[in-house]
Amino acid sequence: YLMNHLKTMDPSCLNSAKGVGFLSFSLLLVACLFASMPLMQGDGYALTSGGFCYADFTNEAQASVILFLTVSFLSLSTGLWTRIGNWREYWYYYAIFFITWVLWVPAASYGIANSEEIASPYMLIGAIVGHGNAIINPLLYGVDLFRKLDVSGDSSGREEMKFKESSGDIA
Repeated sequence: YLMNHLKTMDPSCLNSAKGVGFLSFSLLLVACLFASMPLMQGDGYALTSGGFCYADFTNEAQASVILFLTVSFLSLSTGLWTRIGNWREYWYYYAIFFITWVLWVPAASYGIANSEEIASPYMLIGAIVGHGNAIINPLLYGVDLFRKLDVSGDSSGREEMKFKESSGDIA
């Protein structure tokens, strides 16, 4: 589903260095603004029970933004992954993503409800899982997924990506 959807999109903006640069800069700007939220509110960064964190779950505004974004992206990704069609072969991509980000939902909810941080080992577990995800992603998407995708070009020089045929039942 996702590959078919991407094929129907007009990729003209991403076919140029200017388009990719604009998209990259926009994402970087949004990430910097989000990470600077504690500084903009004047509270500074929080010393959590798991260590130093840019997210202060005791701050209702920050916790609400985190909760909204996390639930939105988890819902969107769940919908996309179930519509892909051959999700059984690629289930671990979704599982790793989901396990990493679902930890933010209870932490943000607890912070909003109680104006305090969730119990001590939770933030440390979240830090280990979250930063472990950052270590795994280059291997997962840069090596494993690349091996599973078939990238071929036609005579016009246009490349097309599709999943390689597997020997197992993917229904």
